[in-house]
Amino acid sequence: AITTSTILPMVRYYFMPGKKFRPFAEAHGGVAFVNFGEDSDNTGLVGAKAGGALFLGPNASLDFFLDLNFGFSEDDFLGDTIKTTDTVFGLGMSFTYFL
Repeated sequence: AITTSTILPMVRYYFMPGKKFRPFAEAHGGVAFVNFGEDSDNTGLVGAKAGGALFLGPNASLDFFLDLNFGFSEDDFLGDTIKTTDTVFGLGMSFTYFL
């Protein structure tokens, strides 16, 4: 079985406060812990989003965004350290509820 846990704090800034549709910019960073059988891997994560949020009420929005993420990890293989960098670009939509 594969188990993944992620800690990924983020900060987001909304432009045009008070409007129903608000463009935003976001930055995030953290770490992912992946366990698969006897092996495990930790990956550093950093990324950014840019998009727009359609506010459905004072505490909820439907978000449309472009997402760019980078992952960094190191693995030992036959006595050597292998450094890996992953880059992921995406287009997304999400529902956000604010407490």
